[in-house]
Amino acid sequence: MAAVKFDYVERLARDLHEAARDAVLANKVVKKDGAPLGEIKFLSWDEITEDAREGRRIMARFLLARYWVFPKDQTIFDFTDTPEPTKLYDFDGPGHTSASQ
Repeated sequence: MAAVKFDYVERLARDLHEAARDAVLANKVVKKDGAPLGEIKFLSWDEITEDAREGRRIMARFLLARYWVFPKDQTIFDFTDTPEPTKLYDFDGPGHTSASQ
């Protein structure tokens, strides 16, 4: 079996995390009670916990189960490198995710 060109869940999870950068830097995010403005720092993907990364992956699976999402730098219909052109995700909520091909 050929390797899949992109891991859509991981890539989308990282992009969702990065998409929050501007909101964090502008203090336009939900804060813990009592956190003064200006004390929130954006953490890179490598700085967040594995639980936080898994939270982003859950959001990515949710979106992939409901929308057609493709990276703009990938030719959508070029599936010559894999016998399985798409990986579909069934998402029923946290803890109930299964991948089907």
